[in-house]
Amino acid sequence: MLKDQPNFADPNGRSRASMPPTPESKSIDEGDCGSGLGDTFNFERPIGRKAEKAIRKNKAIGKDVGEYLTKKLKFIEDVTRLEEEKMLIEREKLAIEKERSEEKLKIEKERVMIENKKFEMEYMLEEERIMMKDTSGLIGAQKAFYEQLQEEIMARRSSRN
Repeated sequence: MLKDQPNFADPNGRSRASMPPTPESKSIDEGDCGSGLGDTFNFERPIGRKAEKAIRKNKAIGKDVGEYLTKKLKFIEDVTRLEEEKMLIEREKLAIEKERSEEKLKIEKERVMIENKKFEMEYMLEEERIMMKDTSGLIGAQKAFYEQLQEEIMARRSSRN
């Protein structure tokens, strides 16, 4: 009786008749009273939004865990490979440093040997100068000094041979 009154009108402008009938209203309209013997409708309740989201999330998590584990394994393999490469590079670097230090040591030994030869040469030149000194024109103390040096040089030379 009141359905046509403005107070009871649908604010969206839709009437109840234009809405599609639900399975419950069909069974009531048909006078079936929900016996379900001859019904072809499936009255099973659909999955709710929260349950559907939870199912999707669980599927995604299961998939993500597998993907996460494979990515993590790949990452670990990459890190170990990089560490091995780093260790190889460090070994090569140490080998190069060792070669350089050996080369420097060899050069230093050669330099010391050259300096020793240079010193020996200067020493021999000085000894030669002392041995070639003419003591006939020197006074007593100078003559004795040079003669003593000449004797020491001769003693060293004879002991080396």
